[in-house]
Amino acid sequence: MTVVVDASAIVEIALDGDTPRRRAVLDVLRADPVWVVPEYTDIEVISAVGRGVARGSARGGLRSAEARDVLRLVAAMPFTRVDVRTVTDRILELMDNHSAYDAGYIAVAERVGARVLTLDRGMAASPVARCEFVHLD
Repeated sequence: MTVVVDASAIVEIALDGDTPRRRAVLDVLRADPVWVVPEYTDIEVISAVGRGVARGSARGGLRSAEARDVLRLVAAMPFTRVDVRTVTDRILELMDNHSAYDAGYIAVAERVGARVLTLDRGMAASPVARCEFVHLD
């Protein structure tokens, strides 16, 4: 089975800590051994980690060294990256209901016949997606 993994789920598993939500994400990934992402996912993860660094460790954010460790871990994960140019038309259709980034995950999932693993309630509640979601909240 194949799963498209969105940035929220990737960040959750990349951060340290044994939480129920992290365990749930890992359980889904173990059950779906083929992991697919749009090619821009690394940028989204970098952005999320960067926001953690900007918040600073005193307020629950990451230190720069921790952020670099997270990014190295993500870079080493066995994702198949999909060129979003192959789903541009569908992304544009989905943008009436989703951000371009979320639309990309959905369009890629539709193209490869996969589910989307996400922590994003709005994406998982999509009224227009032609794919299933695994929403972990």
